[in-house]
Amino acid sequence: MKKYLLPVLTFFIFANLLYAQNNSQPGGQQGETSNQLFRTVGRIQIPPASDSKANSGIVDIPMTTSILQEVGVEKISQFQCYISKAFSLRLVLERLETTIEGGHLIRRNLTAREQISLSENLPGIVRAYQPRGKNEYQLNIAFENYDGNPVVSFGANLSGESEKYYMLFNDYSRRVIRYGNDDYLVSYDGEEPPYILIKMKQSSEEINTARRASGLILGE
Repeated sequence: MKKYLLPVLTFFIFANLLYAQNNSQPGGQQGETSNQLFRTVGRIQIPPASDSKANSGIVDIPMTTSILQEVGVEKISQFQCYISKAFSLRLVLERLETTIEGGHLIRRNLTAREQISLSENLPGIVRAYQPRGKNEYQLNIAFENYDGNPVVSFGANLSGESEKYYMLFNDYSRRVIRYGNDDYLVSYDGEEPPYILIKMKQSSEEINTARRASGLILGE
């Protein structure tokens, strides 16, 4: 019995030391608050119907032009859209303010920074759409209610009905989009840009009927 007691006591001592170490670490360094603004985008969802059922059998599929043509592009606002992957938007504004104080020329360099985080599968709604090419569209999707009514634009980058609706950039080399009233730098993991997902539930129904013909007699 004694040979098992020492390992057990050693395990509990080590576990308590590890717990105390983890809880003593600081939660993270805080950056400058005077000129930086960080926010996480809230959710914009289409309210579910009152008789909605459980989401069993529902899968995520990319939005494509063929889907828009299947249901009718005029019904696009009825879709609940989602982001395929997380991304962040970063804004840096620099401004020079010049004033005269006490007879002296005063110059102030002001720098404002803002970062917006949008998480994977964040829901959004289509605010507007417009034709883009022969059989493609640009979808302007909102993920938050904020000043300037900001939207992110998505569209098929290449011709073809099966193409995903990727994020559209104002400047592809720098990954810049127009969000609200300003230009933001976009950051995300990997090479593939974020694209739009929708949810689909597919079911099958079979109707069978059977009857026997009675026949027709001439003159009756």
